[in-house]
Parts: sequence; C-alpha cells; structure tokens
Amino acid sequence: MIRFIDLGKQIALDEEDSKHPRQFAFYNTTSDRFIEIDGIQVFDSWEEIERIISFSESSDEKFLTRLKNLCPCWVFQKESGK
Repeated sequence: MIRFIDLGKQIALDEEDSKHPRQFAFYNTTSDRFIEIDGIQVFDSWEEIERIISFSESSDEKFLTRLKNLCPCWVFQKESGK
C-alpha cells in the first residue's frame, strides 16, 4: 500500500520562512521504503514531479495517476516565485 506523507516544513532550516514550501513524500508500506521518482524522495508540488518526469526516459502513467490520487488539493497549487 502506498501512503501520502505530509512533511510540512520539517526539512526547512527556518519553518517560519514563507518562501520555503510545504513538502511531501510517498511511502510504500509493502517494501517499507519511501518512493523515489528519478532518485528524488521529497517534493514541493505536483508541478515539480511533472518537471522531474519530463526529463526522465520512462514514466509509468498508471503509477503516477495512483500517486496523484493520493494527494490533497494543496499539492496542486501553482508554485509561487518560480
């Protein structure tokens, strides 16, 4: 089973910094590991995931749709300042 993990701003050096995004990851309970997309485990937005897979040679659309369906609305908000 795959779980969506809301990391908030746990990785930020300054959690009060409004420029630092809320982050998230996906966890696979079967393999007991965080899911990597092109070697990356922590993401700022779905837009970032789309950017990563656009440079990847292979992408599993069915798997990505499964991940996308686990995400709350805030993951799809446009990144500001980028």
